[in-house]
Amino acid sequence: MEAIRMAGRALCLDEREEIRAGIEAGHPAAVIARRLRRHPTTVSREIRRNGGRDTYRAVRAQRRCDHKRRRPKPFKLVTDLKLGRRVEGGLRRGFSPPAVAALLRASGGPTVVHETIYRALYSPVFRGIGLLPRHCLRTRRPKRRRNDRRRRSGSNWRLGRGFRLIDERPESASDRQQAGHWEGDLLLGTRASHSAMITLIERTSRLLIVAKLPSGSGSTEVRDGLIDVFGAIPANMRRTLTWDQGSEMHQWRKVEDTLELPIYFCHPSCPWERGSNENANRQLRYWFRKGTDIGVYSQSDIDRVTFILNNQPRRLLGWSTSARRYGELAVL
Repeated sequence: MEAIRMAGRALCLDEREEIRAGIEAGHPAAVIARRLRRHPTTVSREIRRNGGRDTYRAVRAQRRCDHKRRRPKPFKLVTDLKLGRRVEGGLRRGFSPPAVAALLRASGGPTVVHETIYRALYSPVFRGIGLLPRHCLRTRRPKRRRNDRRRRSGSNWRLGRGFRLIDERPESASDRQQAGHWEGDLLLGTRASHSAMITLIERTSRLLIVAKLPSGSGSTEVRDGLIDVFGAIPANMRRTLTWDQGSEMHQWRKVEDTLELPIYFCHPSCPWERGSNENANRQLRYWFRKGTDIGVYSQSDIDRVTFILNNQPRRLLGWSTSARRYGELAVL
């Protein structure tokens, strides 16, 4: 049995001539599709969108396809001025683009998807709405932010291929019932000094470990820093590490192989997936404010701060301390 041709390539004129010949011979769409090694739905839609079996013409269908594929295409909100005014009215009333699109669908008239509205607002050539993003969008962002969530999992130019997402992390790490699962990140100082600290927190006890990076925050410095820190942690308290998809973890394989410590990465722009670490970093900022040159602090200065955080009673630990709880778990 011949394989169906993969989707992604448009029908050509020769294939459309075959479709026309199949129609004249009275063959159903499935038979024509088998001859072309196309999916039957591809052929039936091609016939339906070009007038049906009675009026289908290959050359006319090809001309229509070529016209629709021309780029760049004009904005729908430019070609349909009435629709553009309705969109403008919704935005001026304070509705978001998705809400405007939903109202258009409910009205039963011409519609437009919310992505078209966003693109129109951010396009330098669009003049139909007469609004700027800062006039009608909640974020007031002058430029669109790249949507990192559209990247394929397991493929990030910063990390290379083959890294594991947090979805693959063991359930024992997610439910905080087993000790030895860690979250990590960098706390950065000023750009001029390239100063930084590695911050690590154990998910069950919330014990915080902070290590200064004296030579910068590059992947080599982070690699060596993680190997040094985890090298001093007992093997039974060294099960997994969760990090974000930053370029500082470019050498994550070396860390994983040296420590035999599986590393998992959060989804892009999802800091809540390492919420304990984010909370710890927020507390550290009380002592090391943004814009501070971390290089002026010694490791002893940093240890004094972590001692305070690890030895303060915490409600979520039943008013015990992270240091005490970690000590109890480490001997199990």
